[in-house]
Amino acid sequence: MRAAVIILAILAVALGGTTWKFHTEARDAREQVVRLQEVNREIGARARELAEHQEAMVAEVEKRLAAEDENFAELDRIRSLYEELVAELEEEIQRKEVAVNRMADRLSVRLVERVLFRSGSAELSDAGRDLLSRVGRRLQANGDYVIRVEGHTDNVPIGEKLVDTYPTNWELSARRAVNVVRHLQEEAGVDPERLQAVGRAEHRPVADNATAEGRARNRRMEIHLVPPSPAAGVVARDD
Repeated sequence: MRAAVIILAILAVALGGTTWKFHTEARDAREQVVRLQEVNREIGARARELAEHQEAMVAEVEKRLAAEDENFAELDRIRSLYEELVAELEEEIQRKEVAVNRMADRLSVRLVERVLFRSGSAELSDAGRDLLSRVGRRLQANGDYVIRVEGHTDNVPIGEKLVDTYPTNWELSARRAVNVVRHLQEEAGVDPERLQAVGRAEHRPVADNATAEGRARNRRMEIHLVPPSPAAGVVARDD
């Protein structure tokens, strides 16, 4: 009998140890499962973060590529317009009455005074009107570019006969620019919202006013075709 009790006691101790070990292992297993679940959540969150970052990078690259394509298209359009104007004005260019210049996405047409106006006058000549109509038809096709018309003079003061009409070269250059702009709108069909008239007087010479040749070069009109800036109504300088 005593031996049986001892055996039962030994079995109870053994079973108790086994039960404690089982509970300990089960607790450890549960803790490991919790840790693994947390790791999985962290991995999932990181994977989503990386995927979002990758999507953002892809979108940015696509945006830049689209902008580059647009820039190339604009440059190609300006190049085509430049070639059209050079072909249209070939004779005037050879006579050095007109110069067409292109720089990146901008284009300008420089016309000497004598092909547009009589000396000291702001009224367009018949030849000047014809020339501006030819230029205007080419410019009109580029509808989203701003057309800035600038009047320039030499540094010779206005003569006595004209001083009442044009007190200074400011008034003369501004009036010439306005008349060119009006012709581009009324005769060439250019949208007036694209047009700007600017008088520069003698303050932006391209040659030395000390010589007759230099003064003749300074008496000119410039037509600038420039892209609009992001701010509405503001045009970037190109000088």
